[in-house]
Amino acid sequence: MAKIGFIGMGNMGTAIMRGLLKTYQPEELLFTSAHEAKMQKITEETGVAHVSTANECAEQVKYLVLAVKPQVLPIVFKELNGKIRKDQVVISIAAGYAIADLQAGLGESARIVRSMPNTPAMVGEGMTALCVNEQVTEQETLLAVTLCNTFGKTEVIPEHLMDA
Repeated sequence: MAKIGFIGMGNMGTAIMRGLLKTYQPEELLFTSAHEAKMQKITEETGVAHVSTANECAEQVKYLVLAVKPQVLPIVFKELNGKIRKDQVVISIAAGYAIADLQAGLGESARIVRSMPNTPAMVGEGMTALCVNEQVTEQETLLAVTLCNTFGKTEVIPEHLMDA
């Protein structure tokens, strides 16, 4: 089983995955994207395997990074609602989606890390704010911080400070 999966391989998803490859082996990562040609290219460049659907990706990982644009998240919710395992942690980078919104879309028992990386993450110099819901353990929070630190620096903050 891969450790970390990505749904979405836009600029931020790709940058985050490339940051993780400094610490993780390609076989520890997995991803999916809406574009088959892009997936083939990323797999060739990085050695990270891809799958066809969000559900396939989610089934195979402990940590699931939702790296899609906010307007795509409702489509992902339809595919994943009720399918997130109790041992999984979902890390969202979608701006404007509060933890309550993410839980409503994925299931009330979902373990959520809401993160907000900024664009310098694309060159490994990002600053990421993150917050977690009460189901996420301290150890899982530390792992989320470690993941985000692979593409910059990270600060855990209360959720009310996440919104502009």
